[in-house]
Amino acid sequence: MVSKIKLPRFANEAEEADWWYEHREEIGDELVAAIRSGQNGIGSLGRAKLRAAAEAEAEAKKAKTGSRAA
Repeated sequence: MVSKIKLPRFANEAEEADWWYEHREEIGDELVAAIRSGQNGIGSLGRAKLRAAAEAEAEAKKAKTGSRAA
């Protein structure tokens, strides 16, 4: 199982940028491990877009099939 990196609270954006830069190799390693193990995923916005696209495709197929049957 892939470990999860804990993000600290940052006082400002510069502090956060420094933290990400200092931990870039560790985070990259975690990302590669997650991808290799299949534990990576898509965020909620990505899932919503994929679901909407699948629903639109299903509706288009349904409409196309329905128009032939008429």
